Amino acid sequence: MPLIDHPRVTCVRGDITSLPFTDRSFDLVVCTEVLEHIMPEKLQAACSELMRVCRRYLLIGVPYRQDLRVHATRCVHCGKENPTTGHVNSFDEERLFSLFGNMPFHQADYPGRGVYRTNRWSYGIYKRYGFPYGSYQQEEPCVFCGNRLEKPRPGVAARLICLFAKGLEFIQNKTGPCKSPVWIHVLWDITGQDSLKYQ
Repeated sequence: MPLIDHPRVTCVRGDITSLPFTDRSFDLVVCTEVLEHIMPEKLQAACSELMRVCRRYLLIGVPYRQDLRVHATRCVHCGKENPTTGHVNSFDEERLFSLFGNMPFHQADYPGRGVYRTNRWSYGIYKRYGFPYGSYQQEEPCVFCGNRLEKPRPGVAARLICLFAKGLEFIQNKTGPCKSPVWIHVLWDITGQDSLKYQ
């Protein structure tokens, strides 16, 4: 449970798929840096709960069209591949809006600009040698077994091959499509006042 020492802040610990609040409890519900971490089979339940406890405004922020192969990791304990920083979902407008019943939205913003993509050749090499460039400094543990992720220690030959893959990735991102938004932030007014319809 978070600890915030402020007289007007009440901290709770709970499960986003079963929030401990009554229907329409809050005028504003903010959920950022969260939905990308929810296992796909629980994602719809989480979004339904956010809508349930919201009285009017619902603000959602998620990564935009994230390539989950970039900076992937491999757990040395269970051997399974983990996406970067525990992100198990990637979102575009269609997927995000469908999770909230395609209801009209009030405003959508796309903050940040960058190019964070890989390719099947670089990804295949990284996978073969244990994802040496993964985000192992992250706080999130393995999403499968819960153990702390540890950076692999490939030999000299493997490091050189992975460096070649890194070069391919660098060239791709420098010469490929223009930079795209990093995030999508959407504000809904669930009362339907002054809202727009996503086309």
